[in-house]
Amino acid sequence: DGDSRPDFVALLSQEHEQGIAYLNRGGLSFEPRVLHRAPHPAWGYSGLQLVDMDHDGDTDVLLSNGDALDDYELKPYHGIWWLENLGGLRFEPHHIAQLYGCERAVAVDMDNDGDMDVVAVAFLPHLSQSAWQQKDLDSIIWVERTSRGWTKHAIEKHLCHHPSVAVADYDADGKQDIAVGNFVWLNMDGTPFSSTAHAITLLMGK
Repeated sequence: DGDSRPDFVALLSQEHEQGIAYLNRGGLSFEPRVLHRAPHPAWGYSGLQLVDMDHDGDTDVLLSNGDALDDYELKPYHGIWWLENLGGLRFEPHHIAQLYGCERAVAVDMDNDGDMDVVAVAFLPHLSQSAWQQKDLDSIIWVERTSRGWTKHAIEKHLCHHPSVAVADYDADGKQDIAVGNFVWLNMDGTPFSSTAHAITLLMGK
């Protein structure tokens, strides 16, 4: 709110499904202010990033909703949203892309054209790998910001076991790389339950 005191923003999920700013009033006192409320209690908010999406000098909010671990259903409204900061603690929601089981989304300039793109991952561990393939599900996507809006590109398909994602130039070659976490369940005999025993997968930029 521009008063020089650090505030914080939290995502309240489950049936509440709200983005809430806690405004620092000094003396360890914080005032909650709802920035956005989802359309219904099954929205499935799963991730939040504070970032200036439109390079206008203020802080916007990037949200993901894809929690499918309660009823195990694929929901067409799962995906990525951007709350545009209009000033005065007013935020306008924009839909960026649809992604079943969208667990995390991060804003990053993937193609070095000066604007913010988005990379997101899907987390649907209750489905088998054959189900991921039969339903042709995207598991890692890059959503490119263009002059006409947003264009979704599938980077990986049929491996929807990623609860986390981080993007950086890990090998310092000038290209963005993508690190994703993998859900690995070890059975009592120590054999992996998921399709891979690797906890982290690194996809190098080309």
